[in-house]
Amino acid sequence: MKPSEALEIHREFIRDTCAKYGLSNPRVFGSVARGTDTEDSDLDLMVDKGVNTSLFDLNGAANEIGDRLGVEIDICTSTMIRESWRDKINAILIPV
Repeated sequence: MKPSEALEIHREFIRDTCAKYGLSNPRVFGSVARGTDTEDSDLDLMVDKGVNTSLFDLNGAANEIGDRLGVEIDICTSTMIRESWRDKINAILIPV
């Protein structure tokens, strides 16, 4: 299954799982946002983190979402993206 297909089926689960780990505003970027994903693609998620959110929370959310969707999840915050790439990525972000 392509990540874009898994996303359509599991949007609510993704939002709920992010909230469980103190993350909010999940958005998709990368090949899924561009409409070029394949069955070998991953799902790139950008989230906002809470004050007490740690890298362990990001990893936990990625693992739980990936297990449910059956695709690899790359999860990050905007500050984790190279500054030189931020404008390009921000231009294609799609809310989950």
